[in-house]
Amino acid sequence: MTTPFLELTIDKVVAGGRALGRHDGRVVLVWGAIPGERVRARVERMAKGVVYAETVDVLEASPDRREPVGDWRCGGHVFAHVAPARQTVLKAGIIVDAFTRLARYDLGGGVRVMPSPSEGYRLRARLHVQD
Repeated sequence: MTTPFLELTIDKVVAGGRALGRHDGRVVLVWGAIPGERVRARVERMAKGVVYAETVDVLEASPDRREPVGDWRCGGHVFAHVAPARQTVLKAGIIVDAFTRLARYDLGGGVRVMPSPSEGYRLRARLHVQD
């Protein structure tokens, strides 16, 4: 990979708050993007076949994009650029993906995620189990 900038379409978000896209068959994990968006990202580093990048331009924005309430690079604001209703959907997707891919366990209808305060911590999980 010779260019420090990539254009890619975002597929999903992953644990930790980065968004996953692909460029020339390689996985690219991008800060500050939303699934469905087309972004221009600056490459930060490459490690073990994964490219790490940061969004510098949003070429095709999601309707769920909003003006961030804080810097999305801060651990408490990684979804600050995403509308609150979409944040809960993205977080639920991360949980379902972890159980499906890592634990090989089907949660059967998904999970319910409580919304975070608009300016609060966004990646904390408290799991409750019954039966």
